[in-house]
Amino acid sequence: MFNYILKYIEYLWISINSFPVIIRISIYFIFFSCLLIIFFFLGVFLTRKVKNKHENLIKEIQPKIIDFFNKILYSDKLYEKGSVLQLFNERFRDIKTKNKKTIISSLEKIIDDDNDILFSKNYKILISDLDIVEILEKNIDSSNNKVRFKSIQTFSKLNLTISDSKILPHTYSNKENLYKEARSSYVTISNNDPFKFFDEEYELNEWDQINLLHQFRLHHKDKLPNFSKWIKYSKNKSQISFFIKMIRIFKQKSSIFSLLELLNNDDITIRAETIKAIGELEYQSSEAQLIKMYDNEPFLCQKEIIKALSHFKIKKGIPFLKEAYFNASTNELRKVIAEVIFLYGVEGKQLFKKLKKQESGFNLLILKHIENPLIPSELKNSLSKKKYEIGSSFSNPSLTASI
Repeated sequence: MFNYILKYIEYLWISINSFPVIIRISIYFIFFSCLLIIFFFLGVFLTRKVKNKHENLIKEIQPKIIDFFNKILYSDKLYEKGSVLQLFNERFRDIKTKNKKTIISSLEKIIDDDNDILFSKNYKILISDLDIVEILEKNIDSSNNKVRFKSIQTFSKLNLTISDSKILPHTYSNKENLYKEARSSYVTISNNDPFKFFDEEYELNEWDQINLLHQFRLHHKDKLPNFSKWIKYSKNKSQISFFIKMIRIFKQKSSIFSLLELLNNDDITIRAETIKAIGELEYQSSEAQLIKMYDNEPFLCQKEIIKALSHFKIKKGIPFLKEAYFNASTNELRKVIAEVIFLYGVEGKQLFKKLKKQESGFNLLILKHIENPLIPSELKNSLSKKKYEIGSSFSNPSLTASI
């Protein structure tokens, strides 16, 4: 049989060599292409098989690892250094180096479910015993950008610090998603100067801002810098807008005079964000200035001025709101004004009743809509939340404030 195959191959070889050169080259090219296709599909098959095997291992072992971690992290017992590693090896001796990412993903899942676990008395022992920092540092040095990106995110999520020499090179990466994630995570994982990159100007999109706010809430709530110092010299609009939001969310009332200077800013979005911050910081002395600005401002700023007055609730605001209501250029603006009047204390309620008697048709429908307690609105929620936080000593602000 083997001799027969060899003779057949020899026959093919002689036959092919008898063809013209161009045909021979074509046959060789087709043969080589077929071999490549076979090897390609074989590679895909083997890769898929290995991946499926790894995924099945994760499905099988991850719940056990999570259960093991939970018992340690929620335990009242304080574990000694080395004891967690010993227990882990006894239970999971089959876990190899390549499967260590299963350990990290399990820990991330636990933290996603309960962020307070970061403050467990056994958390640092678990991190140290299982060499989590060392594993992540090796991944950060990887040549694969995807692996670097994920490792930086994980450092931040696990509330771990890292030396500047490890993270700084990635904050200047030519890959936008990598350098933005590195700079955002730097706030959490740097053990040197976490707010260093606010001194440099770069674009902050909506996701970047939400990510940074989460870091502030989680790691720096009680030791935040005064954001007004960056407002004064930054020229990037997205950064200025972000700093204004941070002043508003973290109630930095000492920054109010820096905000007042921004009321003359050329950018509509920055002016609107500034007015919103002044309102939520309840700087009542600005009411006359805001009312004076109102007629010359675009819709976005007019809406924020009206909302700002709802935080002040000064009696002299009622005549202005009444005039603004009748002169409103759009139904949306008229609705916002009517809602502020309705929420403006006793005087506001009295004016609201008078408006209901005067109005008809669609305008009356708007007023009834506002009056209905079953219909929620952003303004109602905002004011009721503030009232709750002022009245209750047990208020616990959410980690995800409105950006």
